[in-house]
Amino acid sequence: MTGAIHHQGGQTLNAPKLKDEPAAKVDPAPYDAYAGEYKIENIGSLKITRAGNHLYVQVNDQPRFELFPRSPTEFFLKIVQADITFAQDPDGTVTGLTLKQSGLTVTGPKVK
Repeated sequence: MTGAIHHQGGQTLNAPKLKDEPAAKVDPAPYDAYAGEYKIENIGSLKITRAGNHLYVQVNDQPRFELFPRSPTEFFLKIVQADITFAQDPDGTVTGLTLKQSGLTVTGPKVK
């Protein structure tokens, strides 16, 4: 199976099968620095939370989903095709993130 095609209301949505990517083994120590709130224009608030050795993202009031590490600063979701990369200043302070999803790339600052 390579994906699905959904027809509704006169529209057709193509949904390719998500790749089965294994999570990388990374040190979870930086996860506390990633936790917080980020503002993304035209999307709203992305809340990053840590629970044990796991990192989660929640967009506005939607359910939260686990982020899986690809590298120490780059993460992906398994529920949708989306990537999040955290940005740091030269001192290592997390300043924002970049979200890549559905062919769009948006960035936003860490506000909390």
